Amino acid sequence: MSSKVVKLEIGTVYQKTKNGNYYFRYQVKGQRKAVSLKTKNRQKALNKAQALIPILKASSTEVISAHVQRMLLTIFELTPPQIFCVFVATTFFHFFSRLLLTYAYMRLY
Repeated sequence: MSSKVVKLEIGTVYQKTKNGNYYFRYQVKGQRKAVSLKTKNRQKALNKAQALIPILKASSTEVISAHVQRMLLTIFELTPPQIFCVFVATTFFHFFSRLLLTYAYMRLY
């Protein structure tokens, strides 16, 4: 791992390779997680990681939802119509995966 590690209030920002993307590593309920910040620029990576910290500190689903929507707008630079498409696609996938599991369960018993 590269020596470019920056410790934050929650987690660390680091590069796996010298000229690679930055990653944000943190822990949730004792499990280590890491997400790509999709940038090779150190300052952009730090800004993106700082934007994730309120989500990790949030206590209710409403607060988390608001932070996630803000993150989608700022970090991933999605427009509101794109966010809506992501929401519809994930809801559609979730609904039909449940429907298929229910159907498969009914066929088995």
